[in-house]
Amino acid sequence: MNTVDTRYLGRVGLAVLASAAMFPPVSNAAEFLSKQYGFRFAVPSGFDEMPDDAPRAIKTFIDRSKGLSDWPITIRVKRAGGEFNASYKIDISKFKNSDSSKYSLETRHWQEIDLEVLRSEMELFPNDPSLRHVNIDLVIVFPLKNEGVVLEVHGPISRVQEILHAFNESVQSFTSLKPYIVGDVTYYPRTMTRSALEFAANYILPLAIVGVVGLWMWRVRKVKKP
Repeated sequence: MNTVDTRYLGRVGLAVLASAAMFPPVSNAAEFLSKQYGFRFAVPSGFDEMPDDAPRAIKTFIDRSKGLSDWPITIRVKRAGGEFNASYKIDISKFKNSDSSKYSLETRHWQEIDLEVLRSEMELFPNDPSLRHVNIDLVIVFPLKNEGVVLEVHGPISRVQEILHAFNESVQSFTSLKPYIVGDVTYYPRTMTRSALEFAANYILPLAIVGVVGLWMWRVRKVKKP
């Protein structure tokens, strides 16, 4: 898998955490419309906009309803970096399961297309009881013409039903405002989104950022102890 610039991830993680923990939400989200990238979708109830300087990020929303009692759920919308043809399937065998990570494929029906969903479950901080948890990521790419749009929802397995609800609601409400690629095995655009391994490296939340989240939560809890 591609190497990760940990200095950049640390900067991104700290920026995201500072925004989530210290500042009020940008707005109470209802519907998000992007004329620039040609789509809109209904943001699930309880999610607020938050700043995000991750590569290709369009907009990020966070549910902080649990406060520090549990990890937050985040919805991130990103540019795919190229067109995405749903006819080219993800090779799940490229993702190796282990005791600490599991990968699987699901599908969601959107418009007249069945789109693949890459699901990952990763155990984080297995040696630290105060931080150990399993993180779930659900990732889908909408095949908009010229450049696909990535939707990712992630959060702790303790909130799996909330994660699934937020993901499914976002997918169902996602509306393309421009042509999209229905799926044709003979169509291979020059700007095609890259391989499955690069797909995962780019669109699953990097563990380095999750690590910063954990460290921040641990520090806050330590400060709050009498």
